[in-house]
Amino acid sequence: MMKKSNKGAETNGPRPPKQKRKITVRSVANTIAIVFLSLALIGCVSVFFMLSSIISSAPEVTMNSLKGKDSTQLYDDAGNTFSSLGEEQRESVDYEDLPQSLIDAFLAIEDSRYFKHNGFDLPRFISSGINNLTTGSLSQGGSTLTMQAVDNAVFAEMDDNVGSMEKIKRKIQEIWLSMEIENELSKKEIIELYLNKINFGGPARGIQKGSEYYFGKDASQLTLSESAFLAGVINAPNLYNPYSGYSIDENGTATNFYENAVKRRDETLDMMEYHGYISETECALAKSTKLAFQLNGSSGFVSNPYLAYIDQVEKEVKELTGKDMYTTPMRVYTSMNRELQEYYSEMQSGNHINFPDGDSDMQFGSALLNNQTGEIVALLGGRGDAVYAGYRNNRAIENTHQLGSSVKPLIDYVLTFEDLGYATSHIYHDGPRKFGNDPNIIHNASGQWTGDITTSDAVGRSLNGPAIEAMMDVLDKSGQDRIIQHMAAIGYEIPADSFNMNYAIGGEEMISTPLQLAGAYQIFANKGVYIEPHAVKKVELMDGSGDVYETEVKETKVVSEESAWLMSQLLNEATSSRFSNLLQILQSSYPVYAKSGTSDYGEDGLAYNIPAQAMKDKWIAAYTSEYTIATWAGYDSIDYNHYFTVYKMNVNVPGQVNHLMLDKVAEVFGTPAAITRPSGVTQITHVKGKYPYASVPEGTPSDMITTGWINTKYAKLETLSADPLEALQSFKIEETDTDNVYKLSFSAYPDAEKLKPGSHTQQIEFSGGTITGNVFYDPRLLYGEVVYKIDISQNGTVLNSYTYTSENAEQTITGTPGETYNVCGYYSYKNTSEGKSNEICYKVTLPKTSDPGEEETPSNPDQTLPPTNNTDDDD
Repeated sequence: MMKKSNKGAETNGPRPPKQKRKITVRSVANTIAIVFLSLALIGCVSVFFMLSSIISSAPEVTMNSLKGKDSTQLYDDAGNTFSSLGEEQRESVDYEDLPQSLIDAFLAIEDSRYFKHNGFDLPRFISSGINNLTTGSLSQGGSTLTMQAVDNAVFAEMDDNVGSMEKIKRKIQEIWLSMEIENELSKKEIIELYLNKINFGGPARGIQKGSEYYFGKDASQLTLSESAFLAGVINAPNLYNPYSGYSIDENGTATNFYENAVKRRDETLDMMEYHGYISETECALAKSTKLAFQLNGSSGFVSNPYLAYIDQVEKEVKELTGKDMYTTPMRVYTSMNRELQEYYSEMQSGNHINFPDGDSDMQFGSALLNNQTGEIVALLGGRGDAVYAGYRNNRAIENTHQLGSSVKPLIDYVLTFEDLGYATSHIYHDGPRKFGNDPNIIHNASGQWTGDITTSDAVGRSLNGPAIEAMMDVLDKSGQDRIIQHMAAIGYEIPADSFNMNYAIGGEEMISTPLQLAGAYQIFANKGVYIEPHAVKKVELMDGSGDVYETEVKETKVVSEESAWLMSQLLNEATSSRFSNLLQILQSSYPVYAKSGTSDYGEDGLAYNIPAQAMKDKWIAAYTSEYTIATWAGYDSIDYNHYFTVYKMNVNVPGQVNHLMLDKVAEVFGTPAAITRPSGVTQITHVKGKYPYASVPEGTPSDMITTGWINTKYAKLETLSADPLEALQSFKIEETDTDNVYKLSFSAYPDAEKLKPGSHTQQIEFSGGTITGNVFYDPRLLYGEVVYKIDISQNGTVLNSYTYTSENAEQTITGTPGETYNVCGYYSYKNTSEGKSNEICYKVTLPKTSDPGEEETPSNPDQTLPPTNNTDDDD
């Protein structure tokens, strides 16, 4: 018999308490594992699709892009090719022709596991990744030589101003493409392609050109030390270029490029020893080799007369397209004139120019522009191929030096025409000046001062005082920001917090390249319009994309046409024979406008046995109506003989360059005409030295009259009048014991100087003594000095006037005995009654003549007559 089930009872009855399951570590681990594996599976699928997307969008790598077979073509202003960069700056070398030391050096410093990985070195990549996580940057990419070859062929031409995610994407693509290439090419083929394209600095691309550039030899002949240097230099070609010597940047930071190069070579040798490519003895021996004795390549390598110009083209192409024209084939159309560039190159090679005897270190740089277009026509990078090394030492476009007086027309004088309405006949004062708490006096180069001076003479003699006065006048009228903005508009950035009056004379950080200065000066011949200098007109890529880039010419109206023309008149006169400023060399059959400038070492040269205040830089900027040239001469570094003596200054290298080149320009393009005077300029004749300008009164001496040019809207003349004289405080008349003779007493005139006769000279005092300077406007020369005067009148009519040079005098008053006369004393100018002072008057009765036999009344000689209450002679 079956037992009765309890199911119904369990359902209907109360549920017994449920027993809890025990949670174990294994159960938790299993759960986490299941979740993690599920997420990992989902993640792997996501990562797979993400990687697939990144890889599928990777750019194509071709043998042409790896080899750089196509050459960039550069075209001159006539549309003719003047350089094929791939052919001239790159030359392929077979792997078998490369010395083993060179291969070992590159592997040691760049990719020690090169022959073991498949294009991607995972251990090295992980190490770099850990370093990036530690430093919070992506500074280390862990790239193999294969990856670098891909980067040079593809990614180097892309915009590198991207975010971290885009950089990671590109790195993934780089890895993928590197592994693909390793499947297609052998290790030897890849390293051969890499070495034949890499940038070795200056204009050298590829190992063969790098060998020639630095060592003047075939790559197969490289020594261990030379190989180590070349392997190290590619990391930062500009920083490690030993030809660049020594420089100090705008922040005062010094860089010794030769020491950098030696240090980098030694680092490479250490890595070669570390990885077992060379022994400790071989490493020490290679380090002991003087790199300076091995450098022997630049003079033989840099034979291309266009390289100075190509440097500028390279910069502009990079800015315009974001691409390197040495690695990306393109057609570049420039404004270079072949004949003029080759003429510069002849000068650079030692022809045409006379340098100071025995001075092989003096350098120069020059730039030539078209005024109306801003196009760079030709560039001179430096003297002698042996010291010219592309980027750093292209003295036309890279090296900056203090401008000295060459900046004065730009920052001082032209703004007085523009903002203040000055005429070219304006008068300045040349005298000692100090700034703020600085105890030093600003001197002229001559150590002397002139006093009053015309603008023409101030510019022609390049005096500092007038230039400073001009800037101070502009500051008073327009403010500091006006000058800063004006200079920025012509290519010079002046920080507001460092602005001071030394900028007026080209001191402090008023530095420039020849190209900058030529660009600024072109405003004077181009109606006041600044056009940013440019060499490139158009770029066409040769990659089949059809992309074309055209230079956008930037024009800025800086000053009026009238102001530009006024400045040009002064700069034309500066070249005249009445000056001895070294600009006379520029005189030609056509008008030339020019300004020179120098800067000195101050006390900085004393440590090198250079005399205090010795000159270190010499500039001349010159222009015609059509072209502007600016040339610098000086030294790349400070040394005991690196300064201008009087002899070196008179050799006048910048003057020679500018004169020869402007004559060559006239030969090529035709003789230039004078700059056309704008209709808004007129002549103005005024009293010399008086400002605001005043019309010339009748009888003015000829040496107090001048005529200049002025913007018509400012051509206003005031009527000149004598300044009012000080008030007469007292005047007394006393009788004497002689009939009709009276003692006169005036209060002394307060300004004793005005009692002296006028003069065209003045005494200029300074800490070192006193010198005599010019005075052009002395009102005493026109109106006379201040004198003491009396008028004797009766019934409103002045009968007599008497003049005295002293406040005490005696005067006989003639007239009818017994009658009364009005006697008035006052201050006056000797030659005019204009501006005379108030009068103090007395009534004087002349004694009657005694009749015969009449008793005479004795007079009182001490009696002072009482003054009258009016001065109008109305009785």
